[in-house]
Amino acid sequence: MREEFEAYGLPATVMLTIGLIKLALATALIVGIWIPSITAFAAAGLAITLLAAVIAHLRIHDPLKKSIPAATLMTMATALLIL
Repeated sequence: MREEFEAYGLPATVMLTIGLIKLALATALIVGIWIPSITAFAAAGLAITLLAAVIAHLRIHDPLKKSIPAATLMTMATALLIL
């Protein structure tokens, strides 16, 4: 991941911050199994974060296969938000 963030021109602190945000939102999504009121917030946060990842991949002209994991997880988070 460090190499990817360097390709985007972002420092390591941004990588760590985004990683912590994704970890917190994923944890909130799991906690949402028991506390359903936080599920929508967590799913929306993950969808927005992953949309930003897809856009970052497209901006630096990464091969499409590098965007697929983020796009797939974004789609799943959006579906969870809608359902």
